[in-house]
Amino acid sequence: MRTRLAIAVAATALLLAACGGGDPAAGPAPTPVPAETAKEPLVTPEPEPEPTPEEDDRYGEKVLNDRGNLVKAIGQLAGLTNADGVVLADFTITAIEPNFVCTNEYAQPSEHGQFIAVSLDVTTSAELAQEDWPTFTLSEYDFKVFSPDGTRENDSTGAAYSCLADAEQLPMDIGPGEHAVGKIVLDSAHPTGSLAIVFAGAPGGWEWGY
Repeated sequence: MRTRLAIAVAATALLLAACGGGDPAAGPAPTPVPAETAKEPLVTPEPEPEPTPEEDDRYGEKVLNDRGNLVKAIGQLAGLTNADGVVLADFTITAIEPNFVCTNEYAQPSEHGQFIAVSLDVTTSAELAQEDWPTFTLSEYDFKVFSPDGTRENDSTGAAYSCLADAEQLPMDIGPGEHAVGKIVLDSAHPTGSLAIVFAGAPGGWEWGY
């Protein structure tokens, strides 16, 4: 009986010694210092290049509507370029005036309801002279008018040809390196809506709400 008790006490002493982790007077074991972590070499960022004129979108954000026309605001620059991206003409619609009162003494009454005067500012480049057709030409026949629900008007010229005094009309043919301002008048049934400039044969053009 005493032999079993002595064995039990000895086993208990061994178990406590194993749990104690060594001499308590020695204090806790020192924490190992990890090896120095390798640092990635510093990389100096390359400075971003300044935008070149070819990368600088001077005409603003390009937003196409469902008709394939670039959406423009009144006063926003629009432009015409050739196949190489060379600017041939810049133009801006500076005002759209529904219910316009004609200034030509021989003006005829509106055929569709009221006249709309479109004021434009056009500047052509010297490079226009290198084109097969070296003029910028714009008339009421290059415009389309859409009702507020998006329906295209069948005829937006009507009696517009006689509405303006000659001095107020935008020149029909503007040559290279020229600047011109003037109006083009439309004859429309829609006092509100949108109008687009779409040149013959082009897949799309530019469109303004009014």
